[in-house]
Amino acid sequence: MDLVDALRSAIISFNAVPAEEIPYHRDRMRLLLGTPSLVAHSTLRYESWRQVIADYVAGRLKLDPQSAPAQTMGWVCLGISLAAYELWLDQEDSSLAELMEQGFESARELFSRSGRP
Repeated sequence: MDLVDALRSAIISFNAVPAEEIPYHRDRMRLLLGTPSLVAHSTLRYESWRQVIADYVAGRLKLDPQSAPAQTMGWVCLGISLAAYELWLDQEDSSLAELMEQGFESARELFSRSGRP
């Protein structure tokens, strides 16, 4: 499986929530993403999350986990995930998985354009 497809699949699976839990998950994420002290604390948790991604990327590409490509992918994946969550919280009828899917596809398309319109 392509590296980006593997990351996308794993991150979407990791964030899957049973349908009956979605209202509670929305409330939890609103609280986590909307309370400054919790946002600050989340930064510490995100560091570990990003490192898991960086370690995986490094293993797949035979790189040092602290290398720029591995660390960058950790940040990119976190950014895609957080953007999807923010959109999901703003759009009550949206699907988190679909928003993450769109985020990964958008990132792939935007990075491949190399600045071309």
